[in-house]
Amino acid sequence: MKGGSISNNLLYAGLDLILMDERCQTRGFVLDGMPSSQEEFDILQRRSIVPFRIIELEASHEEVKFRNEVIIEEKQKLKTQLEMTRLLPKPEGEEEEEDVMEDDDEEEEDESLPKVKLASYLIPLEDDYEATDHEEILEEYYQAYITNIAPIRTTYSQLYRNWMAINARQNRWKIWTDLFNFMTEATFKMQRYMKSIRDDNIAQLDGICITPK
Repeated sequence: MKGGSISNNLLYAGLDLILMDERCQTRGFVLDGMPSSQEEFDILQRRSIVPFRIIELEASHEEVKFRNEVIIEEKQKLKTQLEMTRLLPKPEGEEEEEDVMEDDDEEEEDESLPKVKLASYLIPLEDDYEATDHEEILEEYYQAYITNIAPIRTTYSQLYRNWMAINARQNRWKIWTDLFNFMTEATFKMQRYMKSIRDDNIAQLDGICITPK
């Protein structure tokens, strides 16, 4: 309610309840960006939540920096467009209609509420960070991810064999095709296991997140 971040324990307690929903049980679910730290990994393990398949998009720091600059540039263009809509004159018919609406709203307007400009509400008009600050923040975040994800990747790869790393610089069609084949194979192995169990036959454990021991 205060706008702060909730603790990981509360976050995963909510996740535990969501995974009990019928839609998650029948359609599956996607966890975006987790676990990305040892603490998150431990919480998932304590709750016996094992992702069926984990996909890591590999991108260099230069690639991440380039994409971040593209996003910033797009936001700057959007900010300019929003500001131009406020500055450019409107057709006479629209101005008269707007004046009428303003007259109707004058009596209901609460002077105690802060007045926020449209553009400043969507995108900050003044950025307190210089370009070098952005680069330092991005560098720190990227290095933290590289450090934290390494032991998690090793554990999932060795224990459950459910990890796949893919080059994020490939085109979207190539990424989608590779991941589709990866998930299709995984689904086939799970269905094969369930069918063998149902028919009381020997079931292969490969690819269904069964630990070696």
